[in-house]
Amino acid sequence: MEPNVEPSSRPRLLSIDLFVARYGIGKTTVYRLIAAGKLRALKVGTRTVIPEDAAEQWLENLKPAHITTGMFTKASSKKEAANHAA
Repeated sequence: MEPNVEPSSRPRLLSIDLFVARYGIGKTTVYRLIAAGKLRALKVGTRTVIPEDAAEQWLENLKPAHITTGMFTKASSKKEAANHAA
């Protein structure tokens, strides 16, 4: 008798389309990541799939973004802004 196991609501293998939808990047980028060895993928017949653990590992290995909010930081005063504008 087989044990009563509830199937996971999240698939263990992600199709390229599901990976693209979940992580918000384009298909071309996904195939480039695979070709560069930065994202592990498997072939199941003719389909290319990404194991969920490989997707999570790729996400953890991303470098943090360095976002600037303009020329001045919040600590800049209006006087400094006026001096730069002159």
